[in-house]
Amino acid sequence: MPSEKPSAKNPSAATKAAENKPSNTAPIPAGLLRRLAAMLYDAILSLALAFGITAVGILLRIATQGEERVREQGVALQDEQAIYLQLSIAAVLFLFFGGFWTKTGQTLGMQAWRLRIDNEEGGRINWRQAFIRYIGAAVSGACLGLGYLWLIVDKDQRTWHDRWSHSQVMLLPRQSKSKTGKNP
Repeated sequence: MPSEKPSAKNPSAATKAAENKPSNTAPIPAGLLRRLAAMLYDAILSLALAFGITAVGILLRIATQGEERVREQGVALQDEQAIYLQLSIAAVLFLFFGGFWTKTGQTLGMQAWRLRIDNEEGGRINWRQAFIRYIGAAVSGACLGLGYLWLIVDKDQRTWHDRWSHSQVMLLPRQSKSKTGKNP
């Protein structure tokens, strides 16, 4: 029995053929290399934020202690000052990442590499999940990166902090370009 081939003359066969084609519009779990590339982009932004916060900290020291005293002490911070600076940097970075994750699901690096963080139902994560993810990512990295490498053996390609925060990083499909070369 000859099979029907899709054609302009036989639109029902064309519709059936289109329905049987695999859809490439659904996000799929993101792989390790793409995640690492997005992390590199975000690390550059994080470094810039940390420099900015440190500059503000130095200006505050000058304002409260005077320029002469700061020059005498040098750039070295006292233990208490160093802890405040580190906590300030960690808090600002959490607000940076958490804000992107909860609002759009994408940091700037993730946007460049077409990645998005979703909750397990496919929606945006909440601030609690963002906090668990932020702390969990630090733990994953502190364990010699084992938490990140875990996605290689995980059946759902999820890292430790993906699991702990009940989230997943998905690779988004490419957007088609219109005839003018611009995205629709």
